This record gives sequence, structure tokens and C-alpha cells, in this order.
Amino acid sequence: MKLARKLNALGIPYVSTKQRENQLVTNRERAEIANRAGAALMVRLHCDAGSGSGFSWYYPDRSARKQGVTGPSKQVQTWSREAAFTLNDAMKPVLRGSLPVNSIKTDAATGVGGKQGGVLTGSIFAKVPTALIEMCFITNRRDARFIASSAGQDKMAEAIATGIVAWRAKWLQKSG
Repeated sequence: MKLARKLNALGIPYVSTKQRENQLVTNRERAEIANRAGAALMVRLHCDAGSGSGFSWYYPDRSARKQGVTGPSKQVQTWSREAAFTLNDAMKPVLRGSLPVNSIKTDAATGVGGKQGGVLTGSIFAKVPTALIEMCFITNRRDARFIASSAGQDKMAEAIATGIVAWRAKWLQKSG
């Protein structure tokens, strides 16, 4: 919700895939919503669990097949990679001193992606650039305090919005 407010304030159109916290929306449905909207980017917000700390971006770098669909296309893979790097670079200065920056990874580095031929379900159905951010490690005490605090949520929303602004500028140039 805080990211939505930031995007509204910047005049950036967006579509939320969920209207309430407990609403069930499948990863396929999320991709289909972004596809129908003709989105310049589908950003998937997550919090990681594990022994790490900080934020990480993931993007698809290969196709896989699920539910009779093979995807994403090579073009979506290329755009998704560029989006992940653009978002990451724009976020670093905003989050400096708050959270560590982790390396950018592909979907294959995730547990689900590893089981599905290296691609996350949401990426398979995406016809628009897609990137997933693990905003923090909720199993890390410092990260968990950061993301649970209103100030941390505001900072994360500001960082992601800054990344989206940077990607939007690139996207508008590309699709010019």
C-alpha cells in the first residue's frame, strides 16, 4: 500500500493484483493481470527466509513449461534482466545504510525455479518484463525489524518507486 501511494504521488499508473491482504491470487493470474494491462513491468514483492540479509532481485533467464504454456519469451527475458539491474542500481543509494544489497540472481536460484526448470511460475506466464524482489530476510532479526517498522516500509517503498521511475524512463525510450 505504501508503494502504491508513492507511485500515485509520482503520477505513475499501476495495477495491484490484490485488493486485500488475504485475497488469493495465483502467480499465473498475477502475470495475466500484468499482461492485460500492457504493463511496462511486473514487480513481485516478497520477503525471503534463510540465513542472509538484505534485498535481492530475481529475473527469468530461460523458458519453462507449465499448465500448457511455455514462457517467458527471449525478449521478455532480456527486458526482465535489464529491469532487475535498473531497479537494483536505483535502489542502492536509497537503502544505503539500511539494508545490504545482494547480487542479482535468476529465477533458477530460487527453490521453486530450480524445481521448474529454472523459472518461477509467474515468469512463465509473463508477456511483459518481470522482476521479483526479496525485500529482506524476515528470519534475520535486523531485516525483520526494518521491514516491520513504518519507517522501514516507507524507505523500501521509496526505494522500489525510485527503481520503477528509472525503469519507466528506459521503457519509454525503448517503446518510444
